Amino acid sequence: MVRFIKALGFTLAIMAASSAFADNDLKISGKVKSIDAQKMSFVIIDDATGNDVIVGVNPATDFEAKARKKQMFSWDKDVEFEYLQAGDWVKIEYIGRGPNIVAEEVDIYR
Repeated sequence: MVRFIKALGFTLAIMAASSAFADNDLKISGKVKSIDAQKMSFVIIDDATGNDVIVGVNPATDFEAKARKKQMFSWDKDVEFEYLQAGDWVKIEYIGRGPNIVAEEVDIYR
């Protein structure tokens, strides 16, 4: 019985530690300033700093259009990179640091 309780405690500790690291994506938000379709990237003005940030995308990047205001029947839909326009406000989950950030998920608000 003591072994079982120790094993259960160990298992719960491992599960708690792994769930703490599960949501380790970095996040940034801002207004789209420009888009470079050739380089598969776009520039946003970071809401937090006011600085321009270049965001790269790849075929695995998920784009989702969302309703700007919560309504009774709000909508979300999967879209492609081409849907993105200058002036859109975006929330981005990304990987990388410094000038080499790559978006994993881009939520587009219009």
